Amino acid sequence: MLSAPLYALVVKDLVRSGTPDVSEKLVTYMKARGHLSLLPQVVRILEREGVSEASGEVVVAREKDLERYRTQIAEALEAIKATDHRVRIDENAVGGYRVRNKTHMVDTTLRSALVRIYHNVIS
Repeated sequence: MLSAPLYALVVKDLVRSGTPDVSEKLVTYMKARGHLSLLPQVVRILEREGVSEASGEVVVAREKDLERYRTQIAEALEAIKATDHRVRIDENAVGGYRVRNKTHMVDTTLRSALVRIYHNVIS
């Protein structure tokens, strides 16, 4: 059975070669093989690998958090040496911010804090 990383590798190669309608062909193939449940993992891998070393991603729960954590986000972007960045709103973050590039991440989201507390309590 093909795994999600292998599918992601195939998609990257197809896109690089200029094959049209990669997504439609991929979904059709995965559906025919019964691998459609791997699609969310493939998408996450492609999104993660799409971020270059110099490019960062800032994730906040609400748009107003960008202003609230402006200084800390700028410091985190500098710490991971991101020269440019994109912003994504993710309500699952609950609050706080997450800054990452391909190799580094600064995660101060409330969701991560709650998960850490939960794991400490059940361990």
